[in-house]
Amino acid sequence: MDKIPKRSQLAQLYRQPLHRLEELMPFLIKDPNYYQVIGLVFSFFFLFTKSNIHQIILISLILIFDWFDGATARKYNLTSKKGYLIDVVVDRISEGLIFSAILNSIVGKIFFSLYLLNNLLSFYSIKSGKHNIIALRFFYLVFLIINIFWKI
Repeated sequence: MDKIPKRSQLAQLYRQPLHRLEELMPFLIKDPNYYQVIGLVFSFFFLFTKSNIHQIILISLILIFDWFDGATARKYNLTSKKGYLIDVVVDRISEGLIFSAILNSIVGKIFFSLYLLNNLLSFYSIKSGKHNIIALRFFYLVFLIINIFWKI
C-alpha cells in the first residue's frame, strides 16, 4: 500500500460537511492516538453493558472518539499509512469487543459474522487502496435506536 485508501463517492457525501466542521473544531488533544485509546476503553466497557440505552451511549461515544482520531490527524496533518493501519486495527478490535458481547442473540451472531467479513474487507482495502469497510458500529447504533422505539 503506497497511500491511504480512498473513500467511495457515497462516503464523500457525508464526509464533506464533516470536514468543514472539523476545520472549526478546537481539539484539546492533538494526538489522534489518545482518542483511539479512549474509544477502546469504551469498547471494553461495552462487554459489561446490557442496557440498550447504555449501549447507545457507549457506541455513540466510541464513534465520536473514532471521528476525533481521524479529524485530529487530518487537521494537524498527521495522516500516514501507518496511522491508517493503526486506525483500522483499533476499529476492528473495537468491533470485536462490541459484537462478541452480544453473541448470545441472533442479531449478535449476524453482526459478529459481518465483523468477520469486515476483517476481510479491511485487508482488501489495504491491498487495493480502496476504502471498502462496512460502518458496522454505526449500523448497530441505528439498530439499537430503532429497537428502542419498535422493540424488534
